[in-house]
Amino acid sequence: MMIEVVVLGFFQDYTGRKNIELEIEKPITIREILKRISPELAEYIESHPENSIILVNGVSIYNMKGFDTRVRDGDKISIMPVVGGG
Repeated sequence: MMIEVVVLGFFQDYTGRKNIELEIEKPITIREILKRISPELAEYIESHPENSIILVNGVSIYNMKGFDTRVRDGDKISIMPVVGGG
């Protein structure tokens, strides 16, 4: 089973790449995905959730079960920092 993770913006500094394919054996939580791709990014996002947007198949995890949202084979996860300006 495979999931696709797309990391955007300065979060790529933590992962070293934009596109990551993760092989999973069973459904996995967003928290587990973050720790697998970068423990440092996981720590940053969990301590500052207001500074990130995480989507599963285009839907915000904050409209689901947050970091406990489960991802399954074929899902696409997008992780990006909040961008603001004026």
